[in-house]
Amino acid sequence: MLTWKTNQMLKDHQVFTDVTDMVSHYKEVRRNLHKNVYVPKPRAEVPEPPRKKKLLVTEGQKTRPVLSFDPKYIEEYERSMAGLRAANKIKTPDSLTMREIVRQVAEKHKFGVVDITTPSRRLKVVAARHEAFYRMRHELGISYPRIAAFFGMDHTSVLHGVSNHEKKLQKEKANG
Repeated sequence: MLTWKTNQMLKDHQVFTDVTDMVSHYKEVRRNLHKNVYVPKPRAEVPEPPRKKKLLVTEGQKTRPVLSFDPKYIEEYERSMAGLRAANKIKTPDSLTMREIVRQVAEKHKFGVVDITTPSRRLKVVAARHEAFYRMRHELGISYPRIAAFFGMDHTSVLHGVSNHEKKLQKEKANG
């Protein structure tokens, strides 16, 4: 059964007498379709930023990546700390810096500085790293993102580490 719509389509339907009529008709249709087509301009190629090279340490047969201290963050930290000390907002010894705290924590736990700054998941190394996070946050007043940048990780990892170390200190105080 034919509906009104199909009847209308049949009325509008063009009957071609020759193949050349049909080809010329469809060429015209294609030309009309593609008249105002948006063609994006080619984008200028943006060079990729240089990637930070990972240092590798070989221990026996194993090779593992080592995160190096990023000098940009160390200089920025030391400038801001100098300004805070000058304003007497934070009273810390001049020799106490982020690197110094990492060194002290490494000595206390009998690890190398490299062990604490690598993404190792060994429980004792993680506990030492969390202590370093806690000391940097509470003794120097450094923000979580800055501590995270220093260690090459996310600020939420530092936040988690600080809260874990605080819980550990509370347990020691309750047992102690």
